[in-house]
Amino acid sequence: MLNVSWSNQTLAWVSRLLGLAYSALNAWGWWDESQARLDGGAGANHDFFYQWAVFTHLLPLFLIVLGLIFGWRQPFYGALAFILFAGLQALSVDTEFAYIALVVLPPLAIGGLFTAGWLSSRGREKD
Repeated sequence: MLNVSWSNQTLAWVSRLLGLAYSALNAWGWWDESQARLDGGAGANHDFFYQWAVFTHLLPLFLIVLGLIFGWRQPFYGALAFILFAGLQALSVDTEFAYIALVVLPPLAIGGLFTAGWLSSRGREKD
């Protein structure tokens, strides 16, 4: 029952395009962060801390892109990836509660769209 494909093509494409847009936004954020670290500050010599910072900013991008790839045909995996990512983002906010809505709501909304697609497809499969 988990591996059902999309039944509503409009919902499928809205979820996919928003997922791609969110992934592009994260890629831009990673690029901006890595370029800022190259601008003569600490770590400009590509030491361990520079590599670690680049990796930790790139890892979430890999995770949501993987979720998007697997969720492209089977919405359950996209829902799982984006909702788990939203939860991890909520944990990473720490004490900066002013940013929690900005950080958590976009992937949670995309995960909700994938969930809606999965539930609507699952209901049609039973018929």
